Amino acid sequence: FVEAVRALPFVDACEARQNKLVCTLDNPEGRNPDLVRFLVGQGADIQFVGELRRSLEDVYLRLIGEQRS
Repeated sequence: FVEAVRALPFVDACEARQNKLVCTLDNPEGRNPDLVRFLVGQGADIQFVGELRRSLEDVYLRLIGEQRS
């Protein structure tokens, strides 16, 4: 499912972690239903959808890493 999800225009990133998909969406509150509908349409069994919150340190390190690239 990862490659198909990555191709969606509202998905910024997506990766598989164990039995989960971890995706970054451009508008999570508005687009989560679209993502779930897409996955169900592709045959995925959705058990739950959750939000991962990043710490300020994680966000800072990510921004610094992007600036160095």
